[in-house]
Amino acid sequence: MKLLRILTISLLFILLSHAPILAESASMQSAAVNMTQAVNNFIAALSPEQRAIAILPFTDKRTDWHFLPTDMYARPGIRLKDLTATQSLLAHAVISSGLSQEGYIKATTIMSLEEILHDLEEKMDNKIPVRDPSLYFV
Repeated sequence: MKLLRILTISLLFILLSHAPILAESASMQSAAVNMTQAVNNFIAALSPEQRAIAILPFTDKRTDWHFLPTDMYARPGIRLKDLTATQSLLAHAVISSGLSQEGYIKATTIMSLEEILHDLEEKMDNKIPVRDPSLYFV
């Protein structure tokens, strides 16, 4: 009887200690499903020409990215400004699916700050504005 009680308590302890891991795994699977669906919806909304620009092979330099202006570094992918309103919403759904709510708000806030920088550049002598909040790539 005492052995049965010890085994029961041990089993209960093991199950409870693994519950957070199981919950996190389910949450990660749900996030992966949401991201996959968002990407599939975005790709389906693109024209064949846009797909050729937006979809990069896994052999490409997908990790070679930085914040330098496009005239200094050619970026792969399709520009947000080249998307229709519907495609832009779907692109934002892709971005949102990979970030927390706070992360998405930060990302879109940073993007919107380009407008302020554009206005400041316009006021500078002999400076052509290069900032554009829709000059981000997907």
